[in-house]
Amino acid sequence: MIIILVIGFLFYRMANEAGMNKFLWPALGIIAYFVAQFVVGFIVAIINPELITSTMSQIILGLASGIIGVSVIYLVFQNAKKNQGNKPNDSNLIDTDL
Repeated sequence: MIIILVIGFLFYRMANEAGMNKFLWPALGIIAYFVAQFVVGFIVAIINPELITSTMSQIILGLASGIIGVSVIYLVFQNAKKNQGNKPNDSNLIDTDL
């Protein structure tokens, strides 16, 4: 639960500084985290279904999917920060030449 709050806060702060939508970006960050965890769990369940039966394997799977989820969030966060200045200005639009 704490990691969800941290992800939401970081994305909210980044969106606020960049002038982006302050509610869309935190939601996108949280959704990306859960999707990454789901995909990792799904892939492991398909590759090795016996891995899910023991408690220790479930703990390791949870930690691994959490690390991959945080990595995906980091990549989304860095990509959003990199692309925040790529807004088109009015002089580059095709319609102004017509």
